[in-house]
Amino acid sequence: MNERVIHGRIDRAGALISADAPLLRLQQRAGAGIGKPLALPHLARLVALAQRLQRDLSRPLYTADDHSDIHALVRVLPDGDGASLEISDWRAGAMPMPQAATADTAPPLHGWTWECDQQLRMIALQGAADAPFAPAEWEGRSLSELFELQPDEQGRFPVLRALASQSRFEGQRVRADGSAGRVAMTLAAAPIFDATGRFTGFRGEADVESEAAALAGSATAALADPALG
Repeated sequence: MNERVIHGRIDRAGALISADAPLLRLQQRAGAGIGKPLALPHLARLVALAQRLQRDLSRPLYTADDHSDIHALVRVLPDGDGASLEISDWRAGAMPMPQAATADTAPPLHGWTWECDQQLRMIALQGAADAPFAPAEWEGRSLSELFELQPDEQGRFPVLRALASQSRFEGQRVRADGSAGRVAMTLAAAPIFDATGRFTGFRGEADVESEAAALAGSATAALADPALG
């Protein structure tokens, strides 16, 4: 791993006001420069979200210039005057994207890929074109705001247990209001850590359940809670 940290500084208007050479070269090859709005869309969106939440955010960065693909980990630290960037594990070359990144660019059929921070607030959400669930204004909203979390057979919530242990989870059933009515889905995700080993959130998938599975889940919930029967 490349331990060098590349720094940059964004003002409150979203302009890049200082940058180490590798980041400045990317900005210039995208047709901008110092004092101009950040010209890397993926990074600009992350900066805007971090500023709106006023919270540090970390996630992988995948971009390219005229010569090579760039793979790195970026951390955005917002403050009252803008935001600072810390980019680590900078790698240039024709490198295959890891499985987690492939999931980001190829959502499962009828499902979603998503990413949240360490407080379960959504920072990325991408779905198939025919997914029956299209949340609006999802950025910065928590999982519990977007989805109605359902307990498992033991009355526990897999995502909350995984949050406590910073580990992978599967089988977190949820419900949400979709374009065709209530939609049942199952979440699974792996933890994300930055270059220093700090836990930064989860990245995973949300698969739409079959009608039979959704009905079975409703029956189980009704048995577990007499008020639903």
